Amino acid sequence: LMFYKEASSHAYSDLSELVSTQECVELSHSSGMKWPNFMKWMEANGGAEAVAARYDYVWVVDDDVRLDTAEINRLFSILRDHREVEFAGPSF
Repeated sequence: LMFYKEASSHAYSDLSELVSTQECVELSHSSGMKWPNFMKWMEANGGAEAVAARYDYVWVVDDDVRLDTAEINRLFSILRDHREVEFAGPSF
């Protein structure tokens, strides 16, 4: 997770607590906008090729998107069933 708002906020504190219970989730903080932060995260993780080799999918989502676990799982299930799709996101 890349958190870009105030690190002193309750939301960041709550996320830190949640992430500490999850072995495959990491939390980073960086001020700024979503796409520059995504690029910063990608570079910190070895660049685009290294990220593509490590992950099947990378989900970049706005902080106001509300999806429950079943909906998120469905998104990735659809992607697994349609390998020809290279870029996808939820719509409303």
